[in-house]
Amino acid sequence: MKRAISRTILLLLLTSVAFGHHLTKLRSTCAILSKYTSVARQSPVLPQPTGKFGVGRVGFDWVDQKRPEPLSSQPDAHRELMVYLWYPTAPNRDNSARGTYLPGAKDIERASGSTRIKEQIFGHFWPLVVSGEITSHAKENAAPAKSKQPFPVILFSHGGSWTSFGYTALIEDLVSHGYVVAAIEHTYEAAAVVFADGRVISYSEENVRRMEKPPGASYDEMVENAMSWIRAVDDVFAADQRFASTNWCNSTEGIIRHNVLLGNST
Repeated sequence: MKRAISRTILLLLLTSVAFGHHLTKLRSTCAILSKYTSVARQSPVLPQPTGKFGVGRVGFDWVDQKRPEPLSSQPDAHRELMVYLWYPTAPNRDNSARGTYLPGAKDIERASGSTRIKEQIFGHFWPLVVSGEITSHAKENAAPAKSKQPFPVILFSHGGSWTSFGYTALIEDLVSHGYVVAAIEHTYEAAAVVFADGRVISYSEENVRRMEKPPGASYDEMVENAMSWIRAVDDVFAADQRFASTNWCNSTEGIIRHNVLLGNST
């Protein structure tokens, strides 16, 4: 396990160099949305991806049967993750697709305790996210692009108490240039995670207290522990999975390969 975590950290360092130009060029999606705060009744539009490929997306609900979930109130629970795979589709001249911005937004709207993602992440744009007025460029379950060379895979981890959908513009731009991005929603630490059956697990201070390991640990110790026994293991688990959708997997056999890790608080 220590060797796997060390490998993950090394990949992160390599990624920081390889994708620095993308990070300096693109802000998080929520930062982009903030430019519209002074414009009345105008729905924000995400920037067009700058690469030649279109953008596809598919979500996977994975359970790590080898890892109990200490953050759950269910004593027999195992670690469960939603991982969204963003991938290149056939070249799109204008990248004009208008897809769902946040899958499960209506489930989050109905869920109790999901105030962080509504009020602190998206703020007054939340109603536009729920209604579908704010869109992405992603087509759900679209056919992957054909390529003679494998597409490199980026494992993406969102910032603490955040969500990978806050980085949609960055992810879409990477995909448009021929990268596959596997965006991990870190359950209990993410602002809100919607699973395939509609269940919602939202961030809460109770979750943070459960992360204090050992009990009474300082904030810095809690963060260090979260990085090692939550995020790094999530990343290794996600990297080891086969993309289990039969239709999607059959159509991408041999054209993807793992590469690097990218994100905030990784």
